Amino acid sequence: MSWLIFLAIVSFLGLYLYTPLYNIVWAKKFNPEGKHCYITGGSTGLGKSLAVEMAKRGAHVTIVARKKEALETAVAEIKRARKTQSQVINYISADVSVKEEAQRALEEAIELQQGLVPEYVFPCAGLAMPGLFIDQGVETFERTMQLNYFGALYTVHAAVKRMIEQNIKGKILLVSSTAGLLAFVGYASYSPTKFAVRGLAEVLRNELAMYDIDVHCYFPGNMDTPGLKTENETKPQITKQIEGEDSAISPDAAAQALVQAISENHCFISSDLIGNLARCANKGFVPSNNVLIDLGLSIVSLVAAPIIRIFVDYEVISYGRKLKKN
Repeated sequence: MSWLIFLAIVSFLGLYLYTPLYNIVWAKKFNPEGKHCYITGGSTGLGKSLAVEMAKRGAHVTIVARKKEALETAVAEIKRARKTQSQVINYISADVSVKEEAQRALEEAIELQQGLVPEYVFPCAGLAMPGLFIDQGVETFERTMQLNYFGALYTVHAAVKRMIEQNIKGKILLVSSTAGLLAFVGYASYSPTKFAVRGLAEVLRNELAMYDIDVHCYFPGNMDTPGLKTENETKPQITKQIEGEDSAISPDAAAQALVQAISENHCFISSDLIGNLARCANKGFVPSNNVLIDLGLSIVSLVAAPIIRIFVDYEVISYGRKLKKN
């Protein structure tokens, strides 16, 4: 019996430590020093915070966004954070939701970096325009999909081609959302775009393994950015009611947690409990961040998901009844 207990303990510890040990000993190390890091949506929010983190670690950084003034301000901040004065920090004004603009921006970035193809590609550009499904025009759905999904797709497609040509074994980080793992009222124009990004990440994680290119996907909750303030202007009351007083993570804290997770070679990444429960409930065909922890979160999600669903359905139905009375 003692041998059985011993084997059970060893097996438990082995499962618990397997993923961290693999990432520490065998997985490709994340070291951006001297490498070209390319970030869309880099003038504000998560994109800018990631650019600062990469600069602190010695990377050459190119940020892309539409507004030149915001880009210039962001570049000044990124330069102040860089590890050495020899790091090249550039910006490019482009609308990455337009295929030709996204392709042009990448080629221009390579040229400005003296031919250095990006090793780390972080498409962070995105927007959310919450609203009730029947109140929003189709153009809102089209615009959101064009930036959130196609903006990321155009960037990654162009970058991966150049990475493969140069035999660069880098990393792609796609940015989805907790709303790309679970969806409820108010996010009909947003959640599908983030579900699409999640699907793209899962496919590319598998396919790009043949080129030794890692793919990661981040699923943040609410983040304290200018975008969130704009989002809250159109967010329906019922959506705010369901979300409650959800504290928003700062972009700097999100970037730091994200860099740490990438360093540990996590594939699907979240930085809060609800996001991690949703991630484990919708893990798909991707490796666990930690076998036992993710298994435990999956079991908890089996209990939590029906409770949350019943609560959300109740709130929506009650809200609908109030509307009818008015």
